[in-house]
This record gives sequence, structure tokens and C-alpha cells, in this order.
Amino acid sequence: MKETKRYCDLDIIKICACFLVIFNHVMFFMDDYAGSNTLGAIFYSLHYGLYKIAVPLFIMVTGALLLGKKSSYKDIGRKIFRIFVPLFFISLILYLKETETNQISFVTFLLSFLKDPIKTPYWYLYMLIGLYLVTPFLQKMLCQFKEKDYHFFYLIFLILPGILNLCSIYFNISFSSSFFRATFPDIIGYYMIGYYVFKLPLTNKHLKIATITFLIGYTMMSLSMFLPFLVHHKLSFALDNISNLWVVMIAPSFFYIIRYLCHKISFSKKLQHLLATISDTTFGIYLIHFIIYYMVYFRIQFIYNINPCLGILGTVWITFIVSSILIYIMRKVPILRKFL
Repeated sequence: MKETKRYCDLDIIKICACFLVIFNHVMFFMDDYAGSNTLGAIFYSLHYGLYKIAVPLFIMVTGALLLGKKSSYKDIGRKIFRIFVPLFFISLILYLKETETNQISFVTFLLSFLKDPIKTPYWYLYMLIGLYLVTPFLQKMLCQFKEKDYHFFYLIFLILPGILNLCSIYFNISFSSSFFRATFPDIIGYYMIGYYVFKLPLTNKHLKIATITFLIGYTMMSLSMFLPFLVHHKLSFALDNISNLWVVMIAPSFFYIIRYLCHKISFSKKLQHLLATISDTTFGIYLIHFIIYYMVYFRIQFIYNINPCLGILGTVWITFIVSSILIYIMRKVPILRKFL
């Protein structure tokens, strides 16, 4: 069996993305704590510009790993099966757990499962199945792409919608959805740009551009949360999406900066193995992290009474570590290893 080549930079980006996903979900439920005073609002605002790039980072890593290959339809079928099986079973378990015994119906579950995720965080896995379906076609299309094609693609399918998104939010200028019916959605945009950024040469010039772009996007994203708090004493979630301009600027820049820094560092074999091990657990962590989160939150709730910010950080770190260990142990079982 051919061994898959490991990239330490992509492993680190996957780990960062997984950690930020947990941060995003914890902060979503804890906004009352974070928005209760100025210090909490500053804490929330400073992290807002980072954890919103979690999903784009995951998508970009997937693009970097897949779009340069030639995947057969059988390969794609295997990938979809590997996602579908654990998604189906954990959704069924949660359905049985949350439904009264006399109301349990497999047909009802199946119809509900097909319509919407049993738990909101699982929307990403539904999307990932769709992303895999279009992968063979995108792979063939990218064989013809030149450098300028990527530039225009980024401009037309990420930057432009990001600008229009800001216009809609801040200037109440709405654009007909009919304009965008024939265009690539932001998910495909991040997918393809992930592959492009992965191919970019690691130069000081590109690093400067990425750093400046990141700082501008991150600053504006943080201010979009904090400035409304100063005026209305309430956190603003107007930019709570991955298609706004600031996220479009932050995510590819962060991706490039991490890659550049990783290639300047010499990783020992032990560290490479550790990173690969943690990276391999990220899918499983995504499946179970919100279940672990609830267990952790109720056990350290006293910390929130002392300092909400410390409570949030503690919840995120403990959830990430416990989820990682559990998935690592579960992956020791051969049949589970195929799906986690």
C-alpha cells in the first residue's frame, strides 16, 4: 500500500482549524459572558477574527491535498462513505438520546437526517460530501489554470462577494441572488484557493503581502465586533459568516504564513509523528467535540463565576485535549480507525 506523504505545515493548519472550530462553538454559547463588560468584549473581539477562519482553513487544507491529484469516481465514493457512515450513526445515537421512547421512528429520523443535520455543527460534513462530489471535475478544470486565472478567481468569487456582503450589512444595499446563481460559491472559492496558496513559492515578498493582508483583515474583523459594543453595549454578529471580506483576507493569509514559518523550522521525527497523530484525530474531534464541550462546561462552571474569559479558555482547551485523547484511543480499534 502506498504511503501518503505528510506535510507538517498542513497538519499544523488542520490542528489550528480544529481548535478554532471548538473555540467558535464555545464562544457562540458564551457570548452573554463575553459581552457582559468591556473586558469580555475585548476578549471576544480579539478572538473573533481568528475563530471565524476555522472552516475556511479546513476547506483550504482539503483543497491543497486533493485538487492536485486525479481522483477516480471510486476514490471519491470511498471518501464519501467514510464521512457518511460516522455521520449517520452519531446522528442516530443523538436522535435516540434526545427523543422520547414512544416517539422514536426510524422513518422520521431518516427524513430529518436527510433534510437537516441533527446537530448544527454537522452542516460542515454535509457540505464536505458535496465538495467531494465536485472534486473530480475541479481537478480536471485546474489542469488548464494559469497564474492569472487563480488571481481572477480569487477576485471574482471571494473578494467581490466579500465586498458586496459588507455593502449589504453596512449600507443596506441588497443584490439579487440571481446574479450569483451561475457563480462558484464561497466554499468552492476557498477549496480552490487552498490549492493555489499551497502551490505558491515561499518567498519574503509573498510573506509581506500575506502579513499585511492578515493584519488588515484581522483588525477590521475585530473592530466590527468591538465598535458596536462601545456604542450599543452589545456585541455585533453582523459579520458572522465566512463570506465577508475580512475572513476572505484573513484565511488565505494565515494559511500562507503558517506554511512559510513551518518551512523555516526543522521538525524532529518525534514532533512530526506527534503532529501527524493529532492531525489524524481532527475529523473525529469534529464529530464529538460539542458532546465533550457540554460535559466539560458543567464541570468547570465555577470558573466562569470567577472569570468568564478563563472559563472559556479552559473549556476550549479541555474539550480539545479530551476529544483528542478519546479519538486517539478509539482509532486503535481497526474498524473505527477506517471512519475516524
